[in-house]
Amino acid sequence: MHDRVFEAFEEILMYGYTPNTFSRNIIMDVLFKIERVEVALRVLKENQDPNFMSYSIAVCKLNDLVNLQDVLTIMLRKSYYPNEETFFVILNCYCKGGCIGEAKQVLGLMIVLGVTICQRVWSVLIDVHCKAGNMDAASDLLKKMVGSGYSPNVVTCTLPLEMGRYEDAINAYFLLREQRLVPDSYTLCCLITTVCLSKQFTELPLLITGFKIQPDLVACNSFLSYFCKAGYPAGAVEFYSDMIDRGFIADNYTFAGLLTGLCRYAISLIKKAVSEKSQLDDVCYTIAIRGLLTGGEVGEAYALFRQMKEVGLAPSKQTYNLILSSFCKRSDVSMVEEILLEMVDACVEVDHFSLRFMKNLLYRSRRSASLSTLLTDGSTSGILPREAYAELFNELVQPVNIRNVHTDRSTNIDFGTSSSDEIQEVVVSVG
Repeated sequence: MHDRVFEAFEEILMYGYTPNTFSRNIIMDVLFKIERVEVALRVLKENQDPNFMSYSIAVCKLNDLVNLQDVLTIMLRKSYYPNEETFFVILNCYCKGGCIGEAKQVLGLMIVLGVTICQRVWSVLIDVHCKAGNMDAASDLLKKMVGSGYSPNVVTCTLPLEMGRYEDAINAYFLLREQRLVPDSYTLCCLITTVCLSKQFTELPLLITGFKIQPDLVACNSFLSYFCKAGYPAGAVEFYSDMIDRGFIADNYTFAGLLTGLCRYAISLIKKAVSEKSQLDDVCYTIAIRGLLTGGEVGEAYALFRQMKEVGLAPSKQTYNLILSSFCKRSDVSMVEEILLEMVDACVEVDHFSLRFMKNLLYRSRRSASLSTLLTDGSTSGILPREAYAELFNELVQPVNIRNVHTDRSTNIDFGTSSSDEIQEVVVSVG
């Protein structure tokens, strides 16, 4: 189609006719569309009688600030003033280029000419100030936007969140509430994220109470995360039950949120039992520690492990090995050494699951002399079988066979979850 436009234009010239402004505007528009910017600008320059549309086409199609500035200057000198849509394109181009000063000049011109400052213009100005780190100016613009009768959209509200200004983000959501705007699912997820990051958990009920919100599965998963992070794991469990009753089909994120809630709920129950002087045995602690480790809460699990010893309970072989394996997986050599030292003192044997993870750890920490010494002490004290020690020592002193590692012909090293044998062992120890 573009070729036919050029053919028609050539026919006009061939027959000796002088193309008028309308035909030149068409040619210029096509040249911009096929990204022949230099040729298009030459057509504009050679146009002996350009009109408003000529300059408007050029301004709307140009992306480089230098040519935009030149064309805009000529346009204004000829008293051709852009309309609302063209002004938005110009303003957006300056803002994308980070030219805040020029953008302000364009805004001032719009105000002088009486051009309506629409919602999109406000949003672009707020965006450029946020990205430049001028959050105070962005907040002032947001207030002026609301004062002008425009409601901030979702993008406007999430800009402070992207800049880490959680207080400003929450204030933006309060502006949405004042306008009686019901948040959609995406807005709701952004709002929950903001509340969780700012740790102002009490603000969420104030922001959504009274609205008839129809959340989707993503929003429901965000609510599960909110309940857990707000320190109300029982609420996460209740919310999950309500989700299922309403017909939602849980996905991986749902179960992750639920498991986190259950693990933290179990911890809260144990802490409550300890504070009430209830008699808890090592099995209760071991179950809670395993749950936390399954949920990736290694720090919480270790804190519970320490608390267990503080109340006078001696960790079992199962408990010690759970903690040891978790630190091996994290390649935390110092903590592995600390736990091994405690196991030597308590004469607790390292099980074959922990040995497997220790073997993998040795691949990555061959220069740890203190770990090698501890392994020797473990073998001497009997917590590490001599056969296992010999295998570990061989791994420590012999180079890794890269070919075998890549072809998976060496011993299979498990990075993931517990095997069925390990789970069965736990069931036996608990039952």
